[in-house]
Amino acid sequence: MGALVGRLLKAGLVVVPSMVIGVVIGIAVQAGFLGANGTPLIGGETISGRWITPFDSGTSYNRSAIFDEEQLRGLYESVGPAIVSVTGPSARRGGQGTSSASGIVIDAEGHVLTNNHVVEGLRGQIEVVLAGGRRVPVEVLGRDPGNDLAVLKVHVPGGRLPVAPLGDSSLVRPGDLAVAIGNPVGLERAITVGVISGLDRNLPRRGYRRSLRQLLQTDAAINPGNSGGALLNSRGEVVGINTAIDASQGNLPSFGGIGYAVPINIALRYLERMKNGEVIEHPFLGLSGNVITAARANQQGLPVNHGILIVGVQEDGPAAQAGLCARDIVTRIDGRRLLSMDDLGGYLDAERTVGDIVELTVLRGDDELTLKITLGPWPDQFGRNNTDTCS
Repeated sequence: MGALVGRLLKAGLVVVPSMVIGVVIGIAVQAGFLGANGTPLIGGETISGRWITPFDSGTSYNRSAIFDEEQLRGLYESVGPAIVSVTGPSARRGGQGTSSASGIVIDAEGHVLTNNHVVEGLRGQIEVVLAGGRRVPVEVLGRDPGNDLAVLKVHVPGGRLPVAPLGDSSLVRPGDLAVAIGNPVGLERAITVGVISGLDRNLPRRGYRRSLRQLLQTDAAINPGNSGGALLNSRGEVVGINTAIDASQGNLPSFGGIGYAVPINIALRYLERMKNGEVIEHPFLGLSGNVITAARANQQGLPVNHGILIVGVQEDGPAAQAGLCARDIVTRIDGRRLLSMDDLGGYLDAERTVGDIVELTVLRGDDELTLKITLGPWPDQFGRNNTDTCS
């Protein structure tokens, strides 16, 4: 027990100054892709301290408490070379510049997984910088803008690429070790350490962009430049692709303790299609609404205390074409009870595709209706939001 306390005190003396350095560096960073509600899409990380030694929780997934330096060094040496820098010319205010973010080599054929906003912001020839500094041109194969993912292909004749092992993000739990590796503010292959802070986080985005859904939250430090980099578990497996940081406190696009990563299982769901050059489309209903709670139902005299009260429908969208109107109440989709908008969006993402027909249970006044809706693709821009009620 005395030895353990000594180790913890020793670790504490190192961690605290490292955290201070990380905060100072984070405040100084002012680059990034800003999303909704002060949430920037990023590429970056900062500095972290030493910690830790895993213990077996008795489950099939390795939990972590206090980790030693040897484990983290080994993890970094194993996976670090598979993290590349994705770079190219970008259009900036006042002229052209060069932008750099991160990517993950995911197989021996040279496929690189990164963020869609990384390649979307680049113009002209895109390159990756491999471990050792070699620059190699890459081709953008497919993209999933709705999940902020893209797949690149790098050709290295006669060479072998280091590959990052892919994990299973469905096994991740809050408190698990989280290790981020990427290229923050141009710093090559920086490693930071934290934990998984939360699951199934949803982030709205500006304009017509679909919200990012089912994200992993972490406190492993990430900053501009780390977009497309890896979030690893204690076994060194990729469980997420670092994507965004929350800068709502002060609106600074630098790390403040809340970072987000797209779970690797979402990427795997669409990976083969992206490798084949497809731009992934996500299903769209074309409605906006408010979640019904017991308090809202009582206040507004609604007949149920759950469901979605429709505020408006997109003109000529799928919901409008099926006859849905403002003030309708949607209580179920395909027989599944709806308690939130996330219930609706999550179901469509996980189990439906563009062109599928879904069945909505709708209350309109004293009548219960069943409406069948053919899902459309998420649009590049929205039409007029019709707030008229049905007569």
